[in-house]
Amino acid sequence: GQFMYDVVKRYSLPPYNVHYWELFNEPDVGWSVDSSNPQAYGCWGDWGDTSYFGGAYYGEMLKVVYPYIKQADPNAKVLVGGLLLDCDPTSGGGCEQYGSLAYPPRFLEGILLDGAGSYFDGVSFHAYDYYGNETVHVADQYVNKGWQSRWNTTGPVLTKKAAFIRNLLTTYGAGSKLLLNTESAILYSPTENDQTKAAYLTQAYVAAMEVDLTANIWYTVYGWGDRLTALLNSSTQAPYPAYYSFAFARKELEGAKYIWKDTSAFPGVWVYVFRRNHQDVWVMWSITGSSQSVTLSELPAGKWVWNSTGNNYQSDTPALTFSVGFTPVYLEFTR
Repeated sequence: GQFMYDVVKRYSLPPYNVHYWELFNEPDVGWSVDSSNPQAYGCWGDWGDTSYFGGAYYGEMLKVVYPYIKQADPNAKVLVGGLLLDCDPTSGGGCEQYGSLAYPPRFLEGILLDGAGSYFDGVSFHAYDYYGNETVHVADQYVNKGWQSRWNTTGPVLTKKAAFIRNLLTTYGAGSKLLLNTESAILYSPTENDQTKAAYLTQAYVAAMEVDLTANIWYTVYGWGDRLTALLNSSTQAPYPAYYSFAFARKELEGAKYIWKDTSAFPGVWVYVFRRNHQDVWVMWSITGSSQSVTLSELPAGKWVWNSTGNNYQSDTPALTFSVGFTPVYLEFTR
């Protein structure tokens, strides 16, 4: 507790101004997952606890350090996590590697059962989708087997993880906690499919706004193995297509409010509607595995159609009909 007080007191002040504190990396992981490199994980997971995998012990730690952190900085936000949550213990599938109990993903529930719900401000989690060597080998498709999520059913896995965490928090009277995805990316994308990564990045950020995350952090700028998840080339600093998707999403969606998701307006196309000042922004992509034709009933004032990296599809003389594929398209017009 005293250690955390000293750390927060120092780094909450200029020039650091740190106010969010994630306590350990993937604490819901047992050391035996990677005993050769235990420092990579929080190591709170207890294989001897066949109910809640050591979550209660982590909860006891929160009870100690939380008051010290708040004393050092009343504006500090203390986060559980970031949780790995590698499978869904409620779905009846996906957690087979743990047997019938599936207790590692119940780590968070152990914290809440310990009565530590008043000793954190939010939950941080990690959400990766997989392409290329986990079931799916088709371009522009991704899955997360542990959560039984797919590119064309649930979208990015962060949506299922967020729903699981929120439902659990609500059950224990803590439904108003912050929720952050602090590691977001698509893994195992072959280097020749940079466009898949670029399209996924936009989809993940749109989905994060749909489920009202406080943050969705891409992991990382230089990535795992450079091109695997990178936005920039680590040697030359040259941008990959995903960087342009990142920059354009920020430009279009910063300050925008999520309104709703429409899955029926155009067959085979998801439409996410956002509002920003006097403009509506639609973000659209196909879930059929091929491009779909979209025809508007009328041409809204000031309509512009862009792809996810900011290249203009139509501007001076926009048409009522255009194509939408896996790569998201932005439709921007004045209300």
